[in-house]
Amino acid sequence: MDGSQDIINLNVSGKRFTVQRGNLLAVPTSKLAEWFRTDPNDNQLDKDKRGNYYLDRDAKTFRHILSYLRMKRENNSLLLSLPSKPEQLAR
Repeated sequence: MDGSQDIINLNVSGKRFTVQRGNLLAVPTSKLAEWFRTDPNDNQLDKDKRGNYYLDRDAKTFRHILSYLRMKRENNSLLLSLPSKPEQLAR
């Protein structure tokens, strides 16, 4: 097993996300892939009081990023387009 099925619990500015590690690794050159490629404890990521990895990012935007990563991992190229303007991600 390569660990891609491992479950990662994230707290993104107060919003909880549960995701398979493989989704976070879908873009190998991304910061998320860098953080979660190996044991996240090795990267000293912050954790909340429940033990979830804490990311100080916009949760509304993160859900779009996570959807993109899930589709990319599933090779669903028809649905991979994101809005071209960053402010559209927060809607």
